Amino acid sequence: LARDAVLLLSIARAPKYRARGAWTYPEAHVPLLARHPQALLWAVGPRHGPAWERAAGRTGGRIRAFGEREDTGLFYDAADVYVDAFPLVSITSMLEAGSRGLPLVSRCPYASEPLNVLCADTPALAKSALYARTADEYEALLSRLIRDPALRREAGERARQAVVSVHTGASWRAALETVYARALSLPPTGLDPGAGDRRAVEELDVWLVRAF
Repeated sequence: LARDAVLLLSIARAPKYRARGAWTYPEAHVPLLARHPQALLWAVGPRHGPAWERAAGRTGGRIRAFGEREDTGLFYDAADVYVDAFPLVSITSMLEAGSRGLPLVSRCPYASEPLNVLCADTPALAKSALYARTADEYEALLSRLIRDPALRREAGERARQAVVSVHTGASWRAALETVYARALSLPPTGLDPGAGDRRAVEELDVWLVRAF
């Protein structure tokens, strides 16, 4: 990597990047990289298939997928910005990237309940991740981070502090104990174990089928 390169990194299982109609994850980033010649997008998880090859060809090889690998630490160490998978988020990877002090960017097009449970929304991420509702917002947010090293450092440190304080150590254990105590304090449900389940089809159920 060149000294002035800004590496955008994403890590998740391949299905989380799957195409939606004509839309593909790698090609959606081509206009962004065209405006920022120092930027690169690397993804660990998906294979470097036709969509990634097309995007690579349009950006001089600056978009690349590496397939599944075990040396993800090397990629986190090289990255400047972590970008979430889409259309399905990868919360585990977001937390891992945040714990390493990377600024976190995620697409969250679902503005209200109950659909917003499909966003990357753990307690730490809600405090520190940078969310975009639309493709334009997403591109503008990444442009700001690419141009501004100080903003990257600030957002990355905020993510690190949030992940470490909420999802590790004493804070995590205390939250877990609270859940256990709450469960023990609740009365039995009183449901008949022989009763048949009732199926409900609501907006979230429809979106889950579309997403998965």
